[in-house]
Amino acid sequence: MKDPIITELRKIRDAHAAKFNYDFDAIAQDWLKEEAAARRAGQKFVDLSAKKKPQRRHRSMVVKAIKGRGKS
Repeated sequence: MKDPIITELRKIRDAHAAKFNYDFDAIAQDWLKEEAAARRAGQKFVDLSAKKKPQRRHRSMVVKAIKGRGKS
């Protein structure tokens, strides 16, 4: 089953890429130009650069936490 929204997005993306003869550098430059224009117009963007990655817990810590659950 094809999702109509995904189909439409792919169509739009392909049309945009075709305008630049599928040259990724040209497409990226256009994205940056469009983003700069949107920022100048006051559009806000989410900054994910400062988002911290969750720390992975060492396996021994997880085992100790699980074993400790049974004790009251």
